[in-house]
Amino acid sequence: MTLDGRDVTDTPLDLTGRETIDDVRITMTDKLTNVLGQVTDERGSPLMQYVVVVQPADEVDPSIVTRYVRTSRPDTNGRFEFRALRPGRYVATAIESLEQGRQGSPDFRRQLRRGAREFTLREGETLTLDLRLTPGL
Repeated sequence: MTLDGRDVTDTPLDLTGRETIDDVRITMTDKLTNVLGQVTDERGSPLMQYVVVVQPADEVDPSIVTRYVRTSRPDTNGRFEFRALRPGRYVATAIESLEQGRQGSPDFRRQLRRGAREFTLREGETLTLDLRLTPGL
């Protein structure tokens, strides 16, 4: 969503004193993204138990970060999948386990970046992303 050409998707708007709002643009798409892959250990063997955390490559305001940080666990074939991520630059990290809500911690997200793989996702793109497990997180 843009207002006067400025992205205001995640910005609170003060519309006090405005009778009308011009130059608002809301863009929607049916071209959804899809990121899928698998995780291997240090020997290259596929794993069946892990968690993948995806977060924006650039820091995001803490008040809206939960909209952008996503997690996925493997399906019965050991593969993970993320659907409908917004196009943009991300980092993905595969870890052994994750306490509920821990992905919201700024310190933990910084730790995740050290073992992360960066990728760029375009509108409507399907991307295969194979990851190596990051031990110790």
